Amino acid sequence: MASSQAFAALTLGLDLTEGGRLSSTAISQFEKYMTQQACEIKVLTKNVIESDIYFSAQLNNPKRLLSYHSLMKANAIDNRPLTMSILIKSSTNLEDLSSVQGERLAIISHNSYLGGDLGKKLLTDAGIKLITDKIYETGDYFGAMSLLLHGDVFIAAIPGPLAKKWQIHNKLTIIAESEVLYLGELLFKPSIPEPMIERCIKAFSSLAKVDRRDKKMSIFPAWLGGFQVSE
Repeated sequence: MASSQAFAALTLGLDLTEGGRLSSTAISQFEKYMTQQACEIKVLTKNVIESDIYFSAQLNNPKRLLSYHSLMKANAIDNRPLTMSILIKSSTNLEDLSSVQGERLAIISHNSYLGGDLGKKLLTDAGIKLITDKIYETGDYFGAMSLLLHGDVFIAAIPGPLAKKWQIHNKLTIIAESEVLYLGELLFKPSIPEPMIERCIKAFSSLAKVDRRDKKMSIFPAWLGGFQVSE
């Protein structure tokens, strides 16, 4: 039984609440790269709960209790600590959250822990009362950044690694930031043959964005830079 599974392509399911785009280009480039690394994988767009490997960006994900093993963890881009931050245009000259009451906010999704819940919590912990019809869901962090730069919102909830990468060029200021978070893991079903697990761990460990045309990482959240073996 193990030998027959060893030659079959594995399936990958993704938690998209933190962003990531399952475009045909991104999926094709990812699958091609993984096949070249001797880890043939097909990205699922439906029934992801049945996948052999699952990417989770949730805290205390219940899948860890349901026949999956957490074998790899995500690293943020530029190996920066993963945090959530609140960004604002530097031209406003604000240094804290005290003056943003009633202003429009961009988040990735109300269903997202990092890009939704935690972004809103930074504001409410500072005494800001959120107004539902002034919160805009964008689906990804580039969309949230775009709304901020075009003046459609006053503040945007953006992960720290992305905020630090974008702020200088776009003349933005971080006015609040969370504690360091440890999100993002790859969960493997134990039924996968050990040689294939080893090959796939090696392939995921080498996964990285090469240049602007390289879209294979786009299936994951924009803050994710790569994976490493869990300790």
